[in-house]
Amino acid sequence: MDLTRAVCSAFPSIDLYDGAHGTIVPHLTIRQEPNVAEREAFVESLRGSLPIRAVANELELVRSDPDDWVRIAGFSLSR
Repeated sequence: MDLTRAVCSAFPSIDLYDGAHGTIVPHLTIRQEPNVAEREAFVESLRGSLPIRAVANELELVRSDPDDWVRIAGFSLSR
């Protein structure tokens, strides 16, 4: 959550989650699927694999456009 707050502070013109949530919602988007049946099948296929444990070495700040994701910036998370 500290990382999200720091990114928000660095990019104040970006409205986190388009203002849909009053608080930070920790998450990782691994796929966006408009087809409900395909989305549900994909989620079900992950059930035995969650939670995913990993170490992140970098962060990419992206924003959603109607047809794609647009990279805004990248950050190294190495210590």
